[in-house]
This record gives sequence, structure tokens and C-alpha cells, in this order.
Amino acid sequence: MRDMAEIDMMQSLITAAQSGSDYAFTRLVRLHQSSVRAFLRRLCKTDVSLADDLAQECFLKAHGKMGSYDGEGSFLSWLFGIAYRIFLDDYRKRKRRKLLDIERSACAPVESIAPNIDMKLDLERALSFLKIEERTAITLCLTSGMSHSEAAQIMDMPLGSVKSHIARGRTKLAEALHVWKKERLQSE
Repeated sequence: MRDMAEIDMMQSLITAAQSGSDYAFTRLVRLHQSSVRAFLRRLCKTDVSLADDLAQECFLKAHGKMGSYDGEGSFLSWLFGIAYRIFLDDYRKRKRRKLLDIERSACAPVESIAPNIDMKLDLERALSFLKIEERTAITLCLTSGMSHSEAAQIMDMPLGSVKSHIARGRTKLAEALHVWKKERLQSE
């Protein structure tokens, strides 16, 4: 739990940034950039440079929208909401481009997303095979320490849907990691 001095400092920075202080906003970025980048890196699977670009876009958008932060929920949750929406927009654009590329290449076969059974799966690899909603909910709640309610607000979906995505994602992760463990034991 944060102490009162830390909470007061954070509130002072937010208020100053909302009043136009670039210095205060820069301090807020420094305090939260690693959390936002880690969140986006998980969503972007292995594309670290894309995650970093999206994080930068998130902070640029947050700078322009500082006045819309109303203090309801944590500032980090507000940033995660912006980051998630930016990620979804980018994902949809990439998906549309990929579909157009497939059509242009005379309906070339789409690569399977099933994991290679011979490959040893680690947690990051297993996460990359989850649906976006599952990966996001798990990343927010289990990795970033957000509550289910905060995740529901960030993802703009009902609380029950977030809980379902977490449950399904956990099951898929357990299965993927079980296969990896089984293969590892057989190869020893």
C-alpha cells in the first residue's frame, strides 16, 4: 500500500500536469513508463519495438487528454486504458492489412497459430497464443496487479467477461505449460 506522502506527491503531479506543467507530466511518465511498456510488450507478443512505439503514443495521447483524468481509479489504470485502446486500434489495422495481403496473394494459406509441439514453451510464449482479451485480462490482473474491476474498466467490458477471460486464459496457459513440462520430462 502506498504511503500518504507518495499519494500526495502523485496527486500534486497530476494536478500540475493538468494545469499544463510539462515538468510534472514528465515526472508522471518516468514513474509509469516501465509499467505501461511491460503491459504493452505482453500484448504485442514478441514485437518489442511495436510495444515501445505504442507506449510512446500512449503517453502522447495522455498528455493531450490530461484534463479528462477525473481521479476516479488510479492514474496507472487510466494510462492502461489509453494503452489498451491504442493497442486494439493498431491490432485491427494490422489485421485488416494482413487480410488484404492474403487476398492479394491469391488466398495463400494462413499460418497456423498452434504451437509447435517440439518447442519448449515458456510463459511468454504460452501467453502469445491466447486471444487478445484473455492475454490482456491476465496481464492486467495477474502481472500488473490490477483488480478485476480495474481491468473491466480498462478493457471497457463487464466484470463477468473479464473474469471469464481470465479463467479461460489460465486454463489454456496451464494446458500449454503442462504439454511443455511433459515433453521436457520425456526428453530427459
